[in-house]
Amino acid sequence: MVSSATLRLYPAGPPDPVDRSATVTIYQVRRNWAEMEATWNKATTTQPWAGPGCNGLGVDRAAQPVATVTLKAVGQWVTLDVTDLVAYWVAHPAENYGLVLKGAETGSPVGYSFASLNHELAYARPRLLVRYTGAAPTPTGAPTATPTRTATPVGAATPVSTL
Repeated sequence: MVSSATLRLYPAGPPDPVDRSATVTIYQVRRNWAEMEATWNKATTTQPWAGPGCNGLGVDRAAQPVATVTLKAVGQWVTLDVTDLVAYWVAHPAENYGLVLKGAETGSPVGYSFASLNHELAYARPRLLVRYTGAAPTPTGAPTATPTRTATPVGAATPVSTL
């Protein structure tokens, strides 16, 4: 049972010279995609997204967000509660296609980049921290006696039945 799950992301840098706030929303991805093939228009080399950028609601991604965070500066970890989604994935592992991050579209564009799995500084890579509890072991019933070794005489006859 998942008791908590948090996603930690490290904003590594905005393209702007001055840090500005930006809202990022995280959604559950609802379909298969290929890491080395996905583009803005395609989930795989042969399958387009229902909406460019994984924006097909209910098909590419869930319509309801998992979490939202406001970024205020680079170099400061952000933590998002993803407990309900991780618990869902534990119950339905075949539906775990990951997450997609979406920036809020506002009048003034702000771009942040996040350290990824391949970031040169290992400490800045994303982290999914999951706390869980296991079920108590099932009792096996009353203990049984362990057989005791007994001496068997060498060369003892073994009865054979002939019919």
